[in-house]
Amino acid sequence: MKFKGLGKESAKMLWNKIKAELFNKSVTDVEVSGRTMTITKGDGSTSTQTTQDTTYEVVSKSANGLTPKLPDETATTKYLRQDGTWAVPPNDNTTYSDATQENHGLMSAADKKKLDGVEEGANNYAHPTSPGYKHIPSGGSSGQILRWLEDGTAEWGADNDTTYSVFKGATASNKGQSGLVPAPQIGANKGLLFGNGVWSTIYLDAYDLENGCEIVLDANNSDIDHISSVIVPLANANKHGLISSTLFNKIDGLPTATEISNTYAKKSDITGVYRPKGSVADASKLPTSDQQSGDVWSIEADSAFGPAGTNVVWTSDGKWDNLGGIVTMEELTQADIDEICV
Repeated sequence: MKFKGLGKESAKMLWNKIKAELFNKSVTDVEVSGRTMTITKGDGSTSTQTTQDTTYEVVSKSANGLTPKLPDETATTKYLRQDGTWAVPPNDNTTYSDATQENHGLMSAADKKKLDGVEEGANNYAHPTSPGYKHIPSGGSSGQILRWLEDGTAEWGADNDTTYSVFKGATASNKGQSGLVPAPQIGANKGLLFGNGVWSTIYLDAYDLENGCEIVLDANNSDIDHISSVIVPLANANKHGLISSTLFNKIDGLPTATEISNTYAKKSDITGVYRPKGSVADASKLPTSDQQSGDVWSIEADSAFGPAGTNVVWTSDGKWDNLGGIVTMEELTQADIDEICV
């Protein structure tokens, strides 16, 4: 592969070319006559520019313009009037007193505070008479309670007896009766109330079997039979289950994911490695089948991939790619510079 670059002599030729081009297009002289400006360039060509007229009259009612001359006075109280003259504005009396009941005027601060303290519609309030808004009726005596009489109305009356007995637990042959929950004994704060009326805590127990384990749910009370139990078999190739201690020790001895990652290489890590395969006489002799990503071949003759000795690799995209070759640098000639600097 060949490239052309700048050497010492070609750099001088390029610089001379740039200076000549810049001088021919740069401005060497400017002459001004009135509103006309004549510009001369390095190649001797000239051009003219006419500036815009910027003369303005004093402002009037019919046209925009300049502000009239300021008064030759030390005072600074005059303003520009619409008729174009400078004059002092009239000093009209704009002082007002606070308003009274007889005369108009400004609102006083005290009156404003009073007004701010009055809620909107404050004098229009009417207490509701619908249900839920009526007052507690008068009368009544100690021990009485308010009872419902009708919608939104109550009356005083005696309290009814609300005494209940403790509920009766069920047995294997008789149903229980409703009532109050019996008080739990000291230490039964984590217990459950069973249908027979007894408080008790519960626990799980496990018993080894030949082919599994029996898990039992039981109560810490002799008045309660075994609640429930289930047998869980050992796992095998066809169904889930418990794991034996022998199999657990085997699994526990396997390396962790981190240990495997630090010890072994993945297939994806290996496929990206270059594998030198040899040389071919020219590009037409490169393999066309059974190539693998990373296969590297050297081409002995010049080809589209580069000069003789260029190495190519088969990529994961299914094509040959240039890995590099011999690069030849040549210095630019005067003809090359003239062609570039058009």
